[in-house]
Amino acid sequence: MIEFVVVFKAVIASVIRRVDINQLDFAFKLFGKRMQGD
Repeated sequence: MIEFVVVFKAVIASVIRRVDINQLDFAFKLFGKRMQGD
């Protein structure tokens, strides 16, 4: 479980460097809507 979290954070960090800020903001908004929907 802990190992998964470490890998997940590493992936997120690498993705943030590549993805545009606007796309990242859109993804967080979409994710937030899904969380509220459930």
